[in-house]
Amino acid sequence: MCGICGYTRSHRDIPEGIIDDMKDALVHRGPDEEGTYADDQIVLGHRRLSIIDLEGGRQPMASEDGRIIVVCNGEIYNYVELRKFLEQRGHRFSSRCDTEILVHLFEEYGIDMVRRLTGMFAMAVWDSGDRALVLVRDRFGQKPLYYAERDGQLIFASELGSLVKHPGIEKKIDKTALSRYLAYQYVPAPFSIYEGVYKLDAGSCLEWKRGKVRTFRYWDFPVGRSNFDGTIDECCSELSRLLGDSVRRRLISDVPIGVFLSGGVDSTAIVALMARHMPPQAIKTFSIGFTEKRFDESAYARSVARYFGTAHEEEILEGTDLIDMLPKVAEAYDEPFADPSAIPTYLLSRFARRHVIVALGGDGGDELFAGYEAFIGHRIARLFEYLPDSLRRGVFPRLAGLFPPSDGNMSFPFAARRFFSHLEADSVRRNQLWLGAFDYDSQKELLAGEFSSGLADPFDDERRDNERLHYLDAVAYSYIRTYLQEDILTKVDRASMAHGLEVRAPFLDHEFGEFAGSIPMRWKLKGLTPKYLLKRAMSGLIPGEVLKRRKRGFAIPRSKWLREDLGQCLRDLFTEERVKEQGTFSYTYVRRLMEEHFDRKSDHQKELWTLLMFEMWRGKHGGSMS
Repeated sequence: MCGICGYTRSHRDIPEGIIDDMKDALVHRGPDEEGTYADDQIVLGHRRLSIIDLEGGRQPMASEDGRIIVVCNGEIYNYVELRKFLEQRGHRFSSRCDTEILVHLFEEYGIDMVRRLTGMFAMAVWDSGDRALVLVRDRFGQKPLYYAERDGQLIFASELGSLVKHPGIEKKIDKTALSRYLAYQYVPAPFSIYEGVYKLDAGSCLEWKRGKVRTFRYWDFPVGRSNFDGTIDECCSELSRLLGDSVRRRLISDVPIGVFLSGGVDSTAIVALMARHMPPQAIKTFSIGFTEKRFDESAYARSVARYFGTAHEEEILEGTDLIDMLPKVAEAYDEPFADPSAIPTYLLSRFARRHVIVALGGDGGDELFAGYEAFIGHRIARLFEYLPDSLRRGVFPRLAGLFPPSDGNMSFPFAARRFFSHLEADSVRRNQLWLGAFDYDSQKELLAGEFSSGLADPFDDERRDNERLHYLDAVAYSYIRTYLQEDILTKVDRASMAHGLEVRAPFLDHEFGEFAGSIPMRWKLKGLTPKYLLKRAMSGLIPGEVLKRRKRGFAIPRSKWLREDLGQCLRDLFTEERVKEQGTFSYTYVRRLMEEHFDRKSDHQKELWTLLMFEMWRGKHGGSMS
């Protein structure tokens, strides 16, 4: 795991030390080594976290004739098979490193090599003969890659904090990206929070050649095909085989390896499949818990660890530990990011890094197998379509509004009000409204002056073509292309890389994902049972109590914190003088949100947390609004 950066040269006189500044901003991603390649056309930088071939894997890595230069962040899991194939084609290798595969594979296939890779990666390949730079991001978007064009020059980096070290980048906040952040609670690709800076989308390539740029998608999740034609038992067998192969590939490492264990289906399945390839006592499992019992799941992880006999480590945290960590979390995320589970993920990564350098995680299982409760919500919402308008739009929303706000995370009153507020929308839009914070109408009240002018609906996304899909397949695709890519994977990448920890996700093997995409939704969500198929496939492999347990996730008492522990912080950040001086938000509207939340008249935890994290990000990273 590493950090990469670089830029093509232009007529501008760029100081030679800029690449060092860009690399230094990525030192947390690669604390072990650094390297630079420079010629009259391009400058490439690399920071390395050594995982495979500790002595021989230095980057940038060049072909034998020096024509092809590669810098890569990530891991190529099928590099052993590819190496054998390339050796048969006459290629000779000087290291055991997976990155060297990329050099020879590009020599053989050019940009089309990416279709042969299994892994998580963001890379840059410089072809000095063609004078072409190719940027590539993995299929699900596990590894980040930002870029910007300036006067025919291309600048790129693994993180914004590195990119902005280049003098061609202005830290000007993009109004569209701000609107998207307020809606989604993260900035979705292809936008970044800064104007003129973009994320390379998952499963995409960018080619810069003599000042001209083209981008194209080489892979997309095969949603809605439902073309598996076997029995459900045959499907379960294949599912188990593919996931087992994926776990096995992700155990390749020359450094200590462990697994994040929550005690849920996904992480427990990974532990069970790891135990096929190594003694259980050699499996290091990690979990964190909280003294506030309503939000503590450590007992579940402990139970699973005992069942398999793993070497289990846990850390129990006070609420103050999490609150005190907020400034560091805001600093680790180089864009505003309002998923509250970023805090425990950050602390879990810090804890695991004391023992291992690589950890496996269960990310992707919920998106691939309809594991979120929202899928159940959409199925119930379809039933409400048959009710009279007087009930659907009148009686039920009024009843939901009678429940007082609760301090619980996503409590029933909170969920019920959101459910009925957005019942009339189509499934994808409804899902984003349920997940998000500020919709179009609330943004018109929130954003001040010029920032509200020309405002577009942030949930109108031209990438989705939902008419041809089953409504739950459309929701699943939306989860994969937005929430998984830009929330879950961003959260894990930044939290783990802040501590020099590599996290691998077996559920996001593309062969496994493509098979999951071929399975009919009725097997994934059976009635109101989420993850039915995955649970059936894992039956007999993992404890029955795990299969029956309701999903909870990394929850924190956000509503209570905002009312109590963080109440004064909100008041200090959103004083009338400060809000009006910044000119971004309406003080009247923000004050109303705070007063209603403090007085328990309404639960505005999503909205206030989104605003809080934006201001904490702005305090750490800055950015002009004009």
